[in-house]
Amino acid sequence: METKNDFRIGWDPRIPGRKKTYRRILPNVQLHWSSQAELQTELRKSGCIRVDGELNSATAKRDLKKRFFESVFSLTGDPLDYFEFGVYRGESLSLVADLLNERDARLYGFDSFKGYPEAWQVDGRVHRGREDYLLTDEDRAYLAKQKSRRGVKLIAGYFQNTLPDFLASYDPNARRKVIYINSDLYSSALFLLTAWHPYVRPSDIIVMMLGGPSRKEGEYKAFNDYIHAYMLKEKVKFLVNANDAWHVAFNIFGS
Repeated sequence: METKNDFRIGWDPRIPGRKKTYRRILPNVQLHWSSQAELQTELRKSGCIRVDGELNSATAKRDLKKRFFESVFSLTGDPLDYFEFGVYRGESLSLVADLLNERDARLYGFDSFKGYPEAWQVDGRVHRGREDYLLTDEDRAYLAKQKSRRGVKLIAGYFQNTLPDFLASYDPNARRKVIYINSDLYSSALFLLTAWHPYVRPSDIIVMMLGGPSRKEGEYKAFNDYIHAYMLKEKVKFLVNANDAWHVAFNIFGS
């Protein structure tokens, strides 16, 4: 009896000389999630750390994000490299710098600091345009304070222009990594996932925002397409889940 891993051997009448052909019988495997709802259901069943809270104010969001990253960093050892893609004003970077203040950690913040390279569209309408994330003088002063903190380095420019040069001289085996992709745009998130792919180790952690309508055509779609293209669905291990995929931390075994 054939099993899903058997080889089928036969003669192909379409080929002159009736060349012998071999065809692998593959199992019927779904290589990606069919929807955000399906991903959220799997997250709930995964047994990962769950962090829930209100998102109705900036203070509530910061508190939930703090508890989320506390859980993430509890899973990592030192030395540690933290990468944040999508720094904007530096609020998340400041929060993480506080959490890692006593750790052997280096923090890298990547951002153009001059707005999106393209409009961010949600459900066919422009959710954020190129000019929406331009920094004020107050924002730049706040960022300067973050840049002066121990272990923090800001790297200005679009990811596609700055990350390849950075990775060319980066040793991916020297330290554990936490990679926070907060880029909003589909193109940016997909680029980051694929650019990091050869450098990510099973002990490294990737953090993304995958829930909600604003992420459906952006980071969620990029994550799903990346997992599909690299056939990684069975290798993904969810580690921390905040508010049903508002923030998700995962790693990839065998990457």
